[in-house]
Amino acid sequence: MSRIGLLVFALAVALLSTSDARADDEKPSDAAPRLEFPSDTVIARANGTVLYFYRPSFATPQELESDLRETLGLKDVTLRSLHRLGLLVLDGVPDAIAVALDAIPYFDVAPLQVQVDVKIVRTKRWEEEAPDTHEGQGDDAEDDGEGDEDDDEEGEIERRGHVETLAMPSVVVSVGSFAEVSLDSARPVLAYQSANQGGVNRLSSVVRTSTKLNVKALQVGDSSTILELAVTLEDLDPNSALVVPDGVDMSKTYRLRTTVTIPDGESIVVSGVRERRTMEDEGDAVPPPTGPGLAPLTPGREEAASDEEVVVVATATIVRRSSQLAPPSRPSHEGDDEDDE
Repeated sequence: MSRIGLLVFALAVALLSTSDARADDEKPSDAAPRLEFPSDTVIARANGTVLYFYRPSFATPQELESDLRETLGLKDVTLRSLHRLGLLVLDGVPDAIAVALDAIPYFDVAPLQVQVDVKIVRTKRWEEEAPDTHEGQGDDAEDDGEGDEDDDEEGEIERRGHVETLAMPSVVVSVGSFAEVSLDSARPVLAYQSANQGGVNRLSSVVRTSTKLNVKALQVGDSSTILELAVTLEDLDPNSALVVPDGVDMSKTYRLRTTVTIPDGESIVVSGVRERRTMEDEGDAVPPPTGPGLAPLTPGREEAASDEEVVVVATATIVRRSSQLAPPSRPSHEGDDEDDE
């Protein structure tokens, strides 16, 4: 090859090397963000901006958009809420979107909830002066010396009162919502019905009982909650169970509705359904049963007065779950690993 040919070849090689160097200089540096594409949440544009799709866990897209605009301003990020898809679209440069994603966990939080444990009981208290006379054990009855301790203990229980737990439902509600629990059961009873000939017939029957609890959270704070409690109780009517005329329902309905403020983790006792009942000479009207079934609480009582009351014991515990939220993923940047190292 002549000298002229070698010179031309050398010039061509030099020109190619210069163009490659210029191309290398025009390439973006390692510090520039490198976006993953395709991605489920990120779409990259050629101008360096991105579209980030975020699906809220608790707040609505409209709520998030409003909160971010009012709090951060976000001039370099355009926010759009897609109600039909349940998405919030962030449009802008990666650094500005990263700032918005850092703030989202403070707004996309679970609402405070409260767990309400309720115990519904019915109490029956006899007056202290009420006599405790059982058939065959009146004031003039002879004492045979057997079973004195048991008789005294039972009589003392009847004099103090009677407590029956009817239901113990539990519900979890959030602010503005309500929860309802309904418990139904059938209780077999042995009732009495007057016969045409003056006698008494024993009738086996079933009483439908139900307990319905409705709880609405009016306000749930950091240390207390305001609840609206409604209890509907349909249970056995003691009066109807002893002597049942034809076609008479043996159940009785109690209703209680109130609004209470309960500190977190504390209990409150609500009572308001009271009934005064007086029994006179019921021991002669109905003979005491000898077989299994329903019997009066104090058979043979000649005259006594009692107070029946439905009591609701409610315990409220605030449930906090926002601390368990994980922050949303952010667009990856090339060089993050190197910076960490």
